[in-house]
Amino acid sequence: MVLSGMEPQADRYTCLPLVGIFLALSWGVADAVTRRAGGKTALAFLATALCSACMIPSWNQIRHWRNSESLFRHAIRVTSGNYVGHYGLGGVLRDQGRMNEAILSYVEAIRFLPGDARTYRDLAYILYQQGRVDEAITLRRCA
Repeated sequence: MVLSGMEPQADRYTCLPLVGIFLALSWGVADAVTRRAGGKTALAFLATALCSACMIPSWNQIRHWRNSESLFRHAIRVTSGNYVGHYGLGGVLRDQGRMNEAILSYVEAIRFLPGDARTYRDLAYILYQQGRVDEAITLRRCA
């Protein structure tokens, strides 16, 4: 397995390899079903039912993609030790001016990935802006 980042279990990498399998499967089923009497009607019904069944989980997932904050909060809720979720949420909260919440998210990110210099840098910057210069300097030395 070749990793391109911190997402070793990302399902988006299965899309391209599965294209051939799904094409063969769908063409095979369509060919087998349309050879029988009433097969086209059955296939249309089956396709409609399958698409309808896929709509429910899709609808549930869409609400988590309203904005970056809801996406990161959902990712943190459904996973454990999610450095990327906490770091991303920290950035979103920082950009919204919610500095105390951003600090908490960055601290959690550091807990899950203590060696990441970006998190120390971003947290130090917030502390510096709040006038907590000594803490910011200490964090920058950790990075």
